[in-house]
Amino acid sequence: LLFYLVLVIFLTGCASHKAARPPDLTYDLKAQENKAEKEGIVLMAKYFHLKSELETYFDEDLLKYGVMPIQINLQNKSHPNPVVLNTAGINLIDPTGTRSPLMSSQQVIDKAKKSYWRSAGWGVAFGIFGLVPSLVNVLNTNKKIQSDYESRMLKSGNLVCGGMTEGLAFFTIPEDLSDLSGWKLAVVLKNIKNTEDIVLEYGLSGTLIPPKDRKPKSEEENREENF
Repeated sequence: LLFYLVLVIFLTGCASHKAARPPDLTYDLKAQENKAEKEGIVLMAKYFHLKSELETYFDEDLLKYGVMPIQINLQNKSHPNPVVLNTAGINLIDPTGTRSPLMSSQQVIDKAKKSYWRSAGWGVAFGIFGLVPSLVNVLNTNKKIQSDYESRMLKSGNLVCGGMTEGLAFFTIPEDLSDLSGWKLAVVLKNIKNTEDIVLEYGLSGTLIPPKDRKPKSEEENREENF
């Protein structure tokens, strides 16, 4: 009985999700200094490329899965007409001009969720008494991950004069990318009165975790998307 209790405690502690919420960009001096503005619309952004920040705010080094999160803040400070934000109009542009659309919530969750197969491995090693609580723990953890990511993602909607919206967008980046120089974030909004586009661009810079230090999920873990 004692062995079983210790085993359950050990296994149920294997999977967890403890991610802090990043501060609003209205409190971020660097984001304010580098803001982009056009026709009274202001774009601020923070891209997470440091391992320490990724582990703090996402409980996971997402770059090792080829995913880079960007926190986006949009404000209609003085445009007289409401503007429409459609998240389909948000792209990450590489130095060649190639555009990458933001990832869907499910695509991000599939990358970030915890491993059933690793837990099953522990269960096989210690018997069915280890397998069951471990799988339950992973299932509950993945539900927390899904709820957390979905609640924090940037949503489509209208921005009236004086309005503001903020949220996260996630993009796929090349596996061998090491430098963000020449990359930029582009956000397209539409003037609701005359349907004209308002395009804002935000330049990125900085180095990424060296590609050799990124460890993608194993084939077994990738199979869990259909588990």
